[in-house]
Amino acid sequence: MDALCARFGKDLPCPTHFVHLPALPVVNAKFKAFDEARFQKDWEIQVHSAVKLCKAVLPAMSKAKFGRVLFIQTSYTIGCPPKNTAAYVMNKSAIGGLVKSLAVEYARFGITVNCVAPSMMETHFLKDTPDLIVQAAAADNPMGRNATPEDVAPAMAFLLSEEARFITGVTLPVTGGSAIV
Repeated sequence: MDALCARFGKDLPCPTHFVHLPALPVVNAKFKAFDEARFQKDWEIQVHSAVKLCKAVLPAMSKAKFGRVLFIQTSYTIGCPPKNTAAYVMNKSAIGGLVKSLAVEYARFGITVNCVAPSMMETHFLKDTPDLIVQAAAADNPMGRNATPEDVAPAMAFLLSEEARFITGVTLPVTGGSAIV
């Protein structure tokens, strides 16, 4: 990642749009079994990579007076999170704090910084999640199902578009009504 970041503005053009997606799958574990090593690994993957990449692209976006930055958060940070998800919720909450801070700092440069916060989404991310948990989430959702990438991608496209030029610092729930702000 350091090598990639060093290339922006040199032999790679700086992106005008930046989407940050990485995260480790949720591990449902009681806090008394908190795995600090895994938490640190997820911190590196989610939060530290976001900081490094933003430090690499935001200066050039500022100079260009344009940029769209989008993060994937989670509906778990809206309202009451599910039990036994402390590590995941802490990392995603840190992303939310970063988004708010960057939105305020970079708005004057024409850069928007936002999040989408999907509810449980049917992707390979759930491959190690017990079926019972996936099915329960679908049953609890007002729409009677979990989100799909096809549900989330249009919200992402909107926040990255010119039509969203005056929207910054928001976390847009894409939850089928399971998390409402």
